[in-house]
Amino acid sequence: MGLVRAILDSSLVQEERDQAAAEGRAAEARRVLRLLLKKHFPALESLAEIDGISNVEALESIIESIFDASGADPVRAAILTAAKPN
Repeated sequence: MGLVRAILDSSLVQEERDQAAAEGRAAEARRVLRLLLKKHFPALESLAEIDGISNVEALESIIESIFDASGADPVRAAILTAAKPN
């Protein structure tokens, strides 16, 4: 029973580490997003919805879209879409 418990505990610890790492990556992606918005679309930098985006892939997609965007509206739409709960 002790071995099974140790394996389960180890698994839970790894899940917690993975969760913390994902949260850290999302926080860093939000920081980069805000820096790019400050430079390219300053009016969007303070959107509160950015804090609601936890999906790293969505944040990275928005970051990439900033470089190709011809205006703020598509970027704003991407942020608002990504911030919506699934």
